Amino acid sequence: KKGDVMELTIEGLGMQRQKVDEDPEVLVISSTTASMRMRMEAVCTLHIWADHDMAWLHKNGAAITRVVTSGHAGVPPEMMAALPNLEMISC
Repeated sequence: KKGDVMELTIEGLGMQRQKVDEDPEVLVISSTTASMRMRMEAVCTLHIWADHDMAWLHKNGAAITRVVTSGHAGVPPEMMAALPNLEMISC
């Protein structure tokens, strides 16, 4: 639950045993399994990129502190520019 120490592995990498003090906002660019989404939703607010567009990202990007992507997708430069408070990218 939020505020507790969690263990969350995203494709073998990513957030492991980190303290989550707030409800981080996470943009998910790549596909994830239902199990991965469920585990992330327990500790984060998820935004699935397929449900949004650049206009949404420009309006809401300042709230997003983490991105989940794949090595193939990465984070395109135009997305990076709309995420001024990005702290972590996990793939």
